[in-house]
Amino acid sequence: MSVSNDLGVKESPNNEQLKSLVMFLRRNYGNLSIESIEYAFEMALTASLPVEVEHYQSFDKKYISKVLNAYQKHQRSVIKKTSDEAQKMEREIKEKHYKERRETPEFQSQMYNGVVNYIRENGELPEVYDWLSCYKHMNREGLITDSTEELREFMESVKKTASAELHRAKLEGNYYAERFNKAVLNEPKTLKAHWRAQYAKRYFEKFIG
Repeated sequence: MSVSNDLGVKESPNNEQLKSLVMFLRRNYGNLSIESIEYAFEMALTASLPVEVEHYQSFDKKYISKVLNAYQKHQRSVIKKTSDEAQKMEREIKEKHYKERRETPEFQSQMYNGVVNYIRENGELPEVYDWLSCYKHMNREGLITDSTEELREFMESVKKTASAELHRAKLEGNYYAERFNKAVLNEPKTLKAHWRAQYAKRYFEKFIG
C-alpha cells in the first residue's frame, strides 16, 4: 500500500487488514476518490493539514480517520471560502450595475413618476425612497425654480438639522445616526447628496392634501 510506505510504516497491512480498511473507507469515506485520499495523506506529510502525522507504526482505522477527517474539514472550509468570494463578487457586480443604471435618465424618471403615483394612491410620502434620483430628474427637466441663493440657504438649513440630529444621536447612543450626520457635516459629497435628496422630498410634500 503506497500510502503506508510513504508514511514510513515498516509493515504494510496484510490482505485481511487491507480488505477491512477498504470496506471501512467505502462505508465512511465513499465520497472521496483514491486520488483525494492519497492527496490527504500527502497534505498531512507536508504539514498542510492540522493533524499529527506520527502513526507509531500502526496504519489503522483510527489513524486514517484522523487524517481524512482533517482533510474533509479543510475541503469544507475551502468550498465555503470560494462560495463566499463568489457571492461577494456577485454582489459587487449587482451593485455596480445598479449604480450605473441609477445614473440614467430613464431610471430617474421612473423614480420621479413612481413617487407621484404613490402619493396619489396613498396620500402620503413613502417612508424610504430614492429622493436623490428624483432630484436629478427634476433638475434635468427644469422643475427646480429656486435661485442659487435659495438653494444655498436650503443646504445650510439641512446642515443645521444634521448638527442637531448629531447631538441627539450622541445623547441616545445611536451609532448609525451619529455616523451618518457626521458624514453629512464633514464630507462634501455626502452633504451634496443629502441636501438634494431632502430638497426633492420637500418638493413632493406640496402634492399631499
